[in-house]
Amino acid sequence: MQISYRKYIWILIGCLALSAYAQEQEPEIIIELTGQPSAPTAQPGISIWDKNTRQLIKLLRGKTREEALYQIASVSTKDTPLTATNGTRYRLVQYGREGGYRKFLFRGKNPQTFVDGATTPQETLELCIRYQVNIDLTENEFLTTFAKYITPVLLPVDNGQTLYELARPGQEKRFLLFAKGHLLSLLTQQQTDQLLQEQRTL
Repeated sequence: MQISYRKYIWILIGCLALSAYAQEQEPEIIIELTGQPSAPTAQPGISIWDKNTRQLIKLLRGKTREEALYQIASVSTKDTPLTATNGTRYRLVQYGREGGYRKFLFRGKNPQTFVDGATTPQETLELCIRYQVNIDLTENEFLTTFAKYITPVLLPVDNGQTLYELARPGQEKRFLLFAKGHLLSLLTQQQTDQLLQEQRTL
């Protein structure tokens, strides 16, 4: 059956009218937003360069290494695992370098909570002694900071290492062995004597 052009037009107009009528009958959905927009969340950030060691320890106490890295508003220059002479594992996170740094010691095992911190060569050495772990003290820092308490110990073999005796009033005598300008290890009197004996036999 053929449909004339005129009938086709009328059918098309009818379809459009029905479509328009159907759209008019659909309920209108209105969404209303009430209340004040939430304030932007403050970005986390601990400024470490305008605070001393005591303030930093207070801020980081109880925090994990992950939380500290997220909240400290600086990029670390060192993040390395360390093992103490008694086998305890630590993690050192350092910001800055010789002449201006912040050193933070964390537990090596999860959740890697904060242990202690240092911002000066004196505090760095104290942490090395207290936790029996090498958090890196440069030979230059050591010589500059403790000059009047240092006695060089001559090593029998020239192997690029340097040994010093540190005798501070009221404190136990310490021996520090450096290699390539960095602290290699802290030695007791017995360990020092053994080292010297071993080098004499080489």
